Amino acid sequence: MSTLWTWASTFTIQPGILTNVLKLMKAKGDLLTEEEKLTVISFDETYISHRICYDKKFEKVYGPHRCVQTVVARGLLSNWKQPIFYNYDTSMTKELLNNIIQALHENGFNVIAIVSDMGSSNVGLWRDMGISITNTSFKHPMTNRNVHVFADVPHMLKLARNHFLDQGFILPNGKYIGKNILQQLIKLNGGNDFKLSHKISDRHISVEGTARMNVRLAANVFSNTVAKAILFCGNNKYINDYNWKEVKLYTIKLAIKNMYRRSFD
Repeated sequence: MSTLWTWASTFTIQPGILTNVLKLMKAKGDLLTEEEKLTVISFDETYISHRICYDKKFEKVYGPHRCVQTVVARGLLSNWKQPIFYNYDTSMTKELLNNIIQALHENGFNVIAIVSDMGSSNVGLWRDMGISITNTSFKHPMTNRNVHVFADVPHMLKLARNHFLDQGFILPNGKYIGKNILQQLIKLNGGNDFKLSHKISDRHISVEGTARMNVRLAANVFSNTVAKAILFCGNNKYINDYNWKEVKLYTIKLAIKNMYRRSFD
C-alpha cells in the first residue's frame, strides 16, 4: 500500500485538465482500436463542503468553495471511463469545452458526444454552442465533425415530474393533465389490502426539498405500472374525469422512453 501511495503521489492532480491522466490514457490507447476510443464526455457540478484544505506538496490553500465541476470521459463502444478535468466554482463554457475536446483529440481520443444536465449554466452553454430543438450538434474544434449533445435522462425525468406536479401539462389537443389524477388513484388505493397501483403514494406527489431530486420517485410516477392502473380505473369507471385517457397515454409514452423502466416495473 505504501508503494502504491508513493507512486500515486508523483502525479500532479492540480485543478484543470489532468494532463498526467491524459498521458496514461494515450499509452493505454495504443492498445485500443479506433472504435474503442470513440469518446463521450459528461460533466456536472457537485456541491461540496466549505472547508479549507492545505496542499502540503504545493504549499497551497484550497477553499472555501461552493462546488466542483467534474468532467468524465468514457467509451461509447468500450467499457472504460476516466475523470479528465476538475475545477472549483467553474461553469462549463464553450472555450473550456473545446479545450477539453482538443486535449482528448491530441491524445488519440475522438469525442463524438457530450452529456450534461439542464441546469441554467449548461442551458447557457448550449445556447452559446448554437444548440436548439432543431440543431443538436456542434462542430468538433479539430476534425470539424459533428459532436452530438444529449441531456441527462434522469434530470429530464425529474424536471418533467416537477412540472407535472407543479403546473401540469397542456397537451397539443388543448386538454389539461395534472396531479389530480394521481391523487384520485392514491385515494382509491387507501384502506385496501389490494392496491391498484402499489408504486404510487402521497410521498410521490408531495415532493419537497431534496425529495425533488429523487430519480426513483419521478420514475415511479411515469412508470408503466401507474399508466396501466389509470387505464384499468378508467375502463372500469372508477375514474371518470381528469382526462384520464390523456394521462394514461402520456405516462405510457414516458414509461417506454424511460431508461430505468425495467428497474421499477
